Amino acid sequence: MSEKTSHKEIAVSTSDEIEPPLVQFSDVYRRQLALISETTDALLRGSAAMQGIQRQAAHDSAQRLENAAQKLNGDYSPSDILATQVAYWTTDPGIAGNYWRDMTNAAWQAQSDLLRCSATLFKDQSSGLLKTVMDTWHAMSKNAFNAHPAAT
Repeated sequence: MSEKTSHKEIAVSTSDEIEPPLVQFSDVYRRQLALISETTDALLRGSAAMQGIQRQAAHDSAQRLENAAQKLNGDYSPSDILATQVAYWTTDPGIAGNYWRDMTNAAWQAQSDLLRCSATLFKDQSSGLLKTVMDTWHAMSKNAFNAHPAAT
């Protein structure tokens, strides 16, 4: 009878040794999924912002070209045509500069968001996600080999 009791105690203590790393590992897995979700969200928000800037620039450019084409299709003197071209050339660099400024700002914001998400991996040497993953893996592998002592 005492042998069965001690066997049950060993099974319970072995189960207790294995469970905390498994719980820890599932928490690490949850944290990794949260990090992946946050990172993907930051990436997609940045892409959407840049796409919106590009869409607006294409729309504005199409409007300007349509207006210029209407002016150039009419019966105008060469000086009117030259004035239309000069007006287009003088406003285009400013518009292009604004476009690249907006794209750069959107890219910097996306990069900042991605770095903020990545910082959780290395936030603290003692509690960072990367260290937690390694510690949990080590604890699980150690307990997996020690959970069932070899019968002698």
